Amino acid sequence: MRLPCKEELVNLVHRKIKSGEISENEVWKEYITRDCNWISFKIGSCQKLDINLQDPKILLYEFGQDGWYGPIIKDDKKYLLRTYRISATENVNYRWSVICEIAPDYVALMWRGFTVQGLADQKQRGYQFEFWDYIPDIYEFLQKKFMGNWQDINLYNFVLKNLWSKYNQPNDSKYKWFHEGVRATSSGVTLNARTGKALDIEGKGLTALSKALAESCLLAQNPQLDLLLQPKIEDAITKTLMREWGTRSYEFSLEKVMANSQSLDKNQKLIRAHFYFGNGNTTQGQDSLQHIKCYAEWGGARKVLEFILNELRDNNGKIQSIS
Repeated sequence: MRLPCKEELVNLVHRKIKSGEISENEVWKEYITRDCNWISFKIGSCQKLDINLQDPKILLYEFGQDGWYGPIIKDDKKYLLRTYRISATENVNYRWSVICEIAPDYVALMWRGFTVQGLADQKQRGYQFEFWDYIPDIYEFLQKKFMGNWQDINLYNFVLKNLWSKYNQPNDSKYKWFHEGVRATSSGVTLNARTGKALDIEGKGLTALSKALAESCLLAQNPQLDLLLQPKIEDAITKTLMREWGTRSYEFSLEKVMANSQSLDKNQKLIRAHFYFGNGNTTQGQDSLQHIKCYAEWGGARKVLEFILNELRDNNGKIQSIS
């Protein structure tokens, strides 16, 4: 069955609103929970909640202006929309929207990135929209308007220390952790690697590289390869490459092994995400922003946020900061 294109979907929604089958508010409640492939979040709370901005209903019928819309209330959360008119060419504009989710103990921004064939002020083709230049201003607005006291967690320590120690142990039969990508710089050497289940480094995988280094170390010490010790050495080498090589971003996937399952296809998919740690040496570019790339087939931004918040909450449900 063919899925409707965007124009057909818009016309269908308009007809249903006009006929009274659905309300404008119902449309927006669905929109704010749509799948997004990028997310940024901070933990904490705010003192002010009674903020009224432009009515988002207008965006169902016209392009609208740059600005803030909302609130939209769903469950115990408040949602705002920040829209931008992005000029691609003289006659083509994009409406880019950021969904702002304000909960009692965190704030999260979710959006869809996009690539255009040439922005008005860019000569490059296939240029990725530089959303990282906009997100800090959104946080600044929310901090002021809501009197928010929100802070970043240390995403680097959360992923490469907390989660790694909990889920990525040698010979762990309960979970499967896969290295999907890494970008790192140290001592003038840059590591930029990607693949499916192991990282490509000039045709070799990071997993394969760690294994080869571990074998070399063991053989140098003892010609009789210690198969029991090898996984621990491989893990130690991988940790060094990941943790001590100035890692700027890292992608991994995590699966829970189901009982009596012999196939990875039957494992429970917990999370796959690319974490940008915001710890680059420059103040510009994508590395300046702490954010996360998510994948629709793994549940998108909301599944990633749910996983992270569950890991951060203590037994009483309180979010714990990571320093």
